[in-house]
Amino acid sequence: MRFAAAKRSQGMKSVSEIGAAWKSASDADKQPFEQAAAADTAIYRTEFDKYKASGKLDAWKRDPERPTRPSTAFMTWAQKERTRPDISALSVSEAAKKLGAEWAKVPAAQKEPLETKFKADNESYKVQLQAYKNSGKEAAWLEKTGRLELQKKADAKKQAEKDKIAAAKAKKQAQKAAQAAKAKAVKLKAAKTRGAKAAAAKARVAKAKAAAAMAKAAKAAAAKAKAAKAKVEKAARAKAAAAVAKAKARGKAIKDKERKAAALAASRERARKAKEVKAARAKALKEKLAKAKEAKRVAAKLKAAKAKAAAAKKKAQAAAKAPRAKAGKKQLQQEE
Repeated sequence: MRFAAAKRSQGMKSVSEIGAAWKSASDADKQPFEQAAAADTAIYRTEFDKYKASGKLDAWKRDPERPTRPSTAFMTWAQKERTRPDISALSVSEAAKKLGAEWAKVPAAQKEPLETKFKADNESYKVQLQAYKNSGKEAAWLEKTGRLELQKKADAKKQAEKDKIAAAKAKKQAQKAAQAAKAKAVKLKAAKTRGAKAAAAKARVAKAKAAAAMAKAAKAAAAKAKAAKAKVEKAARAKAAAAVAKAKARGKAIKDKERKAAALAASRERARKAKEVKAARAKALKEKLAKAKEAKRVAAKLKAAKAKAAAAKKKAQAAAKAPRAKAGKKQLQQEE
């Protein structure tokens, strides 16, 4: 890409021309571009490995331990109907439109078992989902994928909005009660003709009561919102603490496993070395015995050779003495 950019800056616009220029370029001309590409690739691989190790890559995946939402009655029915030739030949959108129209005409008796199954599966799914959340697995997955803090902020924001709506509703109810009390006071004032002083006193009392009721309702709503917020924060802290404890326990288990594996490997290595030493000693002993046997055989052969040589020498000496003895005997006979 750097080579193409350089060629474009020189006025070469055609891709085919750039490709031909690259093919005809010498190794020396290609080298700076190839070195830059290799350096960029090394940096990319290092950064990508860091990204994978951080767990953020898993943020694009679904937690495999999270329970799967069951298919609705319509989806279960539609999945079977999609195998029909007239439906399988349609596009996804057209098939969905046609199946939706047909589902509306399916008799209630035929829908009932599918809907009953979905309700049962959905209740089971809710129980499993709550158990999954309570176990801390959801918090652990969010922490692993780097989304735990974002989820906490989103939950806090959602709870704050609920609290705000609840407070506004309580305030509105209090205002409505005050307005009703005020209207009632006005009505009483108009209905009764006992005197302006008594009517004014009653109106003041009613107004005071309405104000007190409104203040009490607002205070109760604020206290309720505060308690709900504290409960959410406490639950979030408990979940975070549980996730941290679980992560520590998992880290300790991994370290223990690694130590055991290292100890086992060391033990196997010592056994292997001992076996090699034993084999070497056995081999040396075998070679020593073979050499001793060979030396003994050579000594015996040498001894036999010496004995044979001595016998031959003795025989030669005897043969040499025989003529001299015979000559001496003959000379004695002549002298006689």
